Amino acid sequence: MIRTFSFYDATTGIFNGRRISISNHDRHEAEIAANAGPGHTYIEGRYDHESQRVDIVAGIVVDYQPPQPSADHEWNASAKRWHLSAAVSSRNQARDVALAAIARLEASQPRAMRDFVLRGDNSRILAIDAEIERLRADL
Repeated sequence: MIRTFSFYDATTGIFNGRRISISNHDRHEAEIAANAGPGHTYIEGRYDHESQRVDIVAGIVVDYQPPQPSADHEWNASAKRWHLSAAVSSRNQARDVALAAIARLEASQPRAMRDFVLRGDNSRILAIDAEIERLRADL
């Protein structure tokens, strides 16, 4: 039978994300302790290091909400994870779309420059530049 052990900080009870699975029951204590690392100990079981921790006093695993990574994040209770807020996600998506459009416009500039050099018509270059400036407002 294979047993899994999860490692956690002995002071805070926060899991570090490391686990070990062993089948040697006679020597498991020494093997697990050797893998724990300084200041860490272990508990049998497979636990989610992002939403659970060990209650040091009670010696049981409890739900845990880690600190908020930034003001742009909100807690998703069903996923038990921090996610970017909808407003920030939308803003990031608009930024990505603008950057992709700018890249496409900049890639079209050599042809517009060629037309300007050969025909003296800079209207296409000016139109590309105006569109890039408009898109930069989304950045």
